[in-house]
Parts: sequence; structure tokens; C-alpha cells
Amino acid sequence: MFRRTERKLKRRECDDLIRDGAPVMTDVYPDGLEWWDGADAEMHWGEISPLLVNRRTASVHEGWVAHLWETESKEAIIRLDGWH
Repeated sequence: MFRRTERKLKRRECDDLIRDGAPVMTDVYPDGLEWWDGADAEMHWGEISPLLVNRRTASVHEGWVAHLWETESKEAIIRLDGWH
């Protein structure tokens, strides 16, 4: 089972995790939760990474915030919450 950590991820950290095989979970309205791994995770990350921000603000009309989720054994996934 994966649990959300308090840690927000920067673009370079996401690059490293995805290169190491971490899957990506996206959540954006109206699509809801979607799971991507392997080449699909890399492809979606390539589309999302330019829009990564540290936090949601009123001045950013479209963006994504990345959080680290882990299992007890430290297996990682990247959870990306988006808006537009």
C-alpha cells in the first residue's frame, strides 16, 4: 500500500525517480486518477514537467504539483495533482 508523504518533489527529483522506473499517478478534473508506468510514465511526465510548480496559486492557471508516495519498504510513486 502506498502512502502520501509530506514531501513535494522538484522536477529533477521526478526525472530521477521516473528514470529509475517509478510509476506516475495523475489526478486532474475531469479525468480523475490515472496510473502510468514504464514508457507511458515517461511520455506523460514529458508533457507535464514544463507545468510543474511548487504550489497552487491564483496566478497559475494551469499546473501540476508532485508529491512522493511510498510503501513501507520505500518503493516510490509520483503523485501529480493538476488543474486547469
